[in-house]
Amino acid sequence: MKYFKKEYWEMMNSIDKNERNEAFEKWNDSVRKYSAEFKKVSADLPETFLERYLNSQNFHDAIVAQINYMTVGDDKGKVDIGISIVGNHYVITYLGVEKFLLDIPQDKHWLGGEMRWGYDEFEKVKGGLWEHRILTDGGEIQIIYRKLKIQ
Repeated sequence: MKYFKKEYWEMMNSIDKNERNEAFEKWNDSVRKYSAEFKKVSADLPETFLERYLNSQNFHDAIVAQINYMTVGDDKGKVDIGISIVGNHYVITYLGVEKFLLDIPQDKHWLGGEMRWGYDEFEKVKGGLWEHRILTDGGEIQIIYRKLKIQ
């Protein structure tokens, strides 16, 4: 993650008040910086995706119900992430996937057995590609892709 760093999120839950205060300052600074960046790139996200994303508080606290990755022949990869939030279920499909990283500690156990979407960042990268970074309550997901859809 470039803006919403896992260590800040963890520090915000510290028992040490000074560490929590430092984390909130860093987090709020990151929110300001990323908000300006998101404003620049959001107009280029698919309209249907952007509408659902914004109307669902950027999918914050959504349950990550499924993650599927596949490739067919020499084609680029495809990633589907199924999420549930406030009575809605969406499948976000990333096409033309150049890179897919799922960094979840092997010994991670989630409260109630469910992974939660925390915060995320979109960034345009070289060659007409996008990068989507997702901070979950247990790790990080990184996807570099060409096209995004939501159902």
